[in-house]
Amino acid sequence: MNINRISKNGEVEKYFKGLVESELFDSTSLDRKKWRWKYADNPFLFDGNLPSWAYYIDNKIVGHLGAIPVELKTGFGKIRAAWAVDFITSPSYQKKGIGRALVEEMSKNFDLILTVGQTDMSYNLFMKMGWKLLGFVPYYIKIWDAEVLIEEKVKNAFFANLIVKPINLFLFFLNYFMKPKCSENINVSQIVSFDKEVGRLWEEIAEFYEIIVPRNFAYLSWKFDAQPNMYYAKFKAVRNGKAVGYIITRTIKGNFSKPEGLIADIIVRPEDLEIIDSLMAAALLHLKKENCSVVRFYINNKIIEKAIKNNGFIKRRPFMRFLISKKIDTLEGIENLASWHLTVGDCDIDRDSTP
Repeated sequence: MNINRISKNGEVEKYFKGLVESELFDSTSLDRKKWRWKYADNPFLFDGNLPSWAYYIDNKIVGHLGAIPVELKTGFGKIRAAWAVDFITSPSYQKKGIGRALVEEMSKNFDLILTVGQTDMSYNLFMKMGWKLLGFVPYYIKIWDAEVLIEEKVKNAFFANLIVKPINLFLFFLNYFMKPKCSENINVSQIVSFDKEVGRLWEEIAEFYEIIVPRNFAYLSWKFDAQPNMYYAKFKAVRNGKAVGYIITRTIKGNFSKPEGLIADIIVRPEDLEIIDSLMAAALLHLKKENCSVVRFYINNKIIEKAIKNNGFIKRRPFMRFLISKKIDTLEGIENLASWHLTVGDCDIDRDSTP
């Protein structure tokens, strides 16, 4: 038994084939594209190896753990960090120490490991290994049509309809009086992809964030432009001829009667409420035209949270746990959740963020 990590220029297809044969990943070409995008094409690799570890027994892969490397911006400077993702062990090999061995091996390569929205099994293992739970990512929802939420709980169509009508009437007035407005000083337009102007914006606003994954051109173009089979609607705010903010959304067409909207990220100087309102107005108008019943927003930033509550978002019970594991003892400030700026777009869980 051993743990292998493949080099970037190594036999990527052979490695992926082993994952598929072990039934840890799907065999579709689409899944292969996702895997290559996440690991082989990641622009933040710190060395020549892919951030992907496999546990072998008798030449068969029985466990896998991946990482999304990031260069975290903090008040202490830059930290080599990574999101732990794709943590899988074959059912017949669980509770044999394979998961612990994979986590220990991955941790050797980074100063800080992050994870959000993990399964209960992963959470229990991380806590046993000494990881720290910083809290939960705050969760907000804007509701236009309560039917989707009610149909989950009330199966009788007649009673569901009786409940929905008064709720929707209340929501109509709530959303009418608490809706963001685009300032006359700001022009918001939808963009196809990010350009390097976002790098200039990031340099101007970075100081207003304590701990954050840098929203620079390399990160945004990889995460939101190049991701296979993921369409994000992106909007740019311009004031006095300069880009001053971006907001990123997607429409989730799940198993419900209507699609749902998701705000994946917002890039803006947090104190500039005029820009936040203008971006939110454009994003919500787009999602409304997409016939979304609700819009979900997961964000940990007190200033922006206050702004979106003023725009009719309702705070719900959070469920995404945020854990860290650090190797450097001098990073005490890292353990304060209030210092972090987090959105659902920070990791890979914006693919499906419906509770």
